[in-house]
Amino acid sequence: KALIAEGRGDTDAATKMLDNAITRWPTDSMLYYQRARLQAQQPGGILPAMKDLDEALRLNPSGVESRQLLIRLHLQKGEVKDAVRELRALLTRQPGATDVRLQLFNLYLNRGDYLAAAGLVEDAMQKFPGDPTWPRERARVAELQKDLPKQRESWERAVMIAPSPANIASLADVMLRAGAPNDALKLLRDHADQVNQQPLLQALRGRAMAEMNRK
Repeated sequence: KALIAEGRGDTDAATKMLDNAITRWPTDSMLYYQRARLQAQQPGGILPAMKDLDEALRLNPSGVESRQLLIRLHLQKGEVKDAVRELRALLTRQPGATDVRLQLFNLYLNRGDYLAAAGLVEDAMQKFPGDPTWPRERARVAELQKDLPKQRESWERAVMIAPSPANIASLADVMLRAGAPNDALKLLRDHADQVNQQPLLQALRGRAMAEMNRK
């Protein structure tokens, strides 16, 4: 009934129904989550919503929806440390959740914690060796750290897993920036079919050939 009332746009009625339901079934974690979801949409409702979410998670620590909403509210309030704590708790329960890991990874990057970001992707590369997402993200960290050898190693792994034009282009670019145009040219020759169809790869081949001619 509360959901029906919400669907009609009657948030007050929906909230009252949930109040009554919680009084009747005080150990139902989903009721606290539903009320928190409504409260979070109201002016001044973030703190009551967070209180309900804390209770929902006390009753059901595995409540993914409750924890995700709590993370979003912490971020709305600028409480990055608290959001990180909740994301880590969520990732512990869902180690294969790519979206959760990426959100935590980006929070680490945004606050300049490259060591934590690197540790997160290294763990993912061990757990999910066939997923090219993590070598690519490892390359992002290496770029911020101005570590060209690690960038190259990361892109080589990404290309090995998924030889897409974007991955090939990134690896060729790193090779050129590292002063290895011969390696870039070999890479592009090894993927000639894609080079013939991709203007960006053709441009990189031109750069590599020009660098070779200057040597």
